[in-house]
Amino acid sequence: MKVPYKTAVRLFAIYLCVLLVITTTAGLANEKLARKEAEETVVILQYTNPMFYELLKENATKENKTVVQYYYEKLIEVRGLNKNVIIQGIQLLRQSWEEIKPIKTVKLGRAVLITLGVLLSSMLLIIFTSITVGMKIATKPSLLDFVESLARFFNGIPSWWIAVLFVFIFAIKYNILPASGLMSIPPEEGVGLAFDILKHLILPVATIVFVFVWEFIVIVARETQREFGEVYIITEIAKGMPNKVIYWKHILKNIGITLSSFTGQKFMEMFTDYLVLDAFFSLQGLGLLLKSSFVREVVPNVGVVVNFRPYLFFPLTIIIATLFFLISLVIELIKGMLDPRVS
Repeated sequence: MKVPYKTAVRLFAIYLCVLLVITTTAGLANEKLARKEAEETVVILQYTNPMFYELLKENATKENKTVVQYYYEKLIEVRGLNKNVIIQGIQLLRQSWEEIKPIKTVKLGRAVLITLGVLLSSMLLIIFTSITVGMKIATKPSLLDFVESLARFFNGIPSWWIAVLFVFIFAIKYNILPASGLMSIPPEEGVGLAFDILKHLILPVATIVFVFVWEFIVIVARETQREFGEVYIITEIAKGMPNKVIYWKHILKNIGITLSSFTGQKFMEMFTDYLVLDAFFSLQGLGLLLKSSFVREVVPNVGVVVNFRPYLFFPLTIIIATLFFLISLVIELIKGMLDPRVS
């Protein structure tokens, strides 16, 4: 197997660009948060410490600045924040990691493992089902047309809508599966805990599989049809080679090339859907943590206020970008293994 260096370099370049965008955005957020803090502090000082406010106003007037602008610049200076946006972003990210570590409710390692477990399980089930079903319906045009209609239908349906439907049927109406959470409370022990976690993951995994599997089945079926028209397959059939051997020895390898490419294309969409489903099912993965970075509070005389937590949001976006880069790289390596031309 040759390593597809050009593809790896291209993916790494995209990854670096994404990191730069995240860092720049973090810097802008850091600057805005400091400015907001300066505005709020100045308003508070007007009532709690008028003498200090007058001193700030006097110094600000000497420098021909507003009180807020003067206090903001002093705040930046005291905290050692560089005025460069990228440097501010790096400082915010560094500070974020330090603030997240002592928080017991934020378990990044566990969240990453849950995310990878659900995504990889879903992908393996989708690929296995699509190969098994797609090869069988390749010779049945009417059934293939029906599956194509299903693929178009589910391509336009939000994954959370399917999740709501599954929860209503299997958790509420028939009470077969748990509606949310990663495990029962109180948690079981030993082998019982493992089965309990698997039981809680059935609906999230089933939702992802049910939404995406139809497109994969169509891809496999169409590729199988195309392969049956190739001269070497016709020759093998003429020699009397069994269909099972033709399917698994010749057709599957060529289908694998197309399937790996299509998996790479759909992975980002699958990842995005997973983040929504993770928050919906409360799986304690990256999606739920991402939701936690926006805290909704009800403030008297004001209403509902959504507070942004940058110290949680930006590290999560970097982790998500890194996971996407690594999994995309693995998919490209698999493509290189199946098709040397990729290298």
